[in-house]
Amino acid sequence: MNHQTISVVIVAFMLVLSGCSSTGSVDGPVFTSPIPPLFGPAGGMDAEVTGVLIVDDSTSCILMEVGDVRYPLVWPAGTRWQEDTPAVVLADGQTVEAGMTVHGDGGYLSPDHLEELAGPKVAAAAERCAGPSREIAFFNIGSRVNVIGG
Repeated sequence: MNHQTISVVIVAFMLVLSGCSSTGSVDGPVFTSPIPPLFGPAGGMDAEVTGVLIVDDSTSCILMEVGDVRYPLVWPAGTRWQEDTPAVVLADGQTVEAGMTVHGDGGYLSPDHLEELAGPKVAAAAERCAGPSREIAFFNIGSRVNVIGG
């Protein structure tokens, strides 16, 4: 192969990789944002997302309680659900159980805006868990979630 062909192959490979992360995922009651972009900052919102984790058995939803309001959460990519001992497992291995407080950068979105950021599957799942305000808490793509004991 010549240098021009190698360059084309490398660029094509990078485009494929960056395109693989355009939507989030649903793992049981855990909703996640897309994988952060390979190149450049992921960006994000300036609000603080902080509250106590609640597991609502009647709806099978994980919610974040702030005062008397409950929001479904969209976690950073790599977060998963642990079913045997119900808990959220963050990408770095931290376990978050009901009653613990989570804190991170992000914001609160309508289902329509969430669909633009994380895709229709995540938006529909989160909307099902949303309360009267229809707002969904969203940790910025690629951000770190801090856990405070319960």
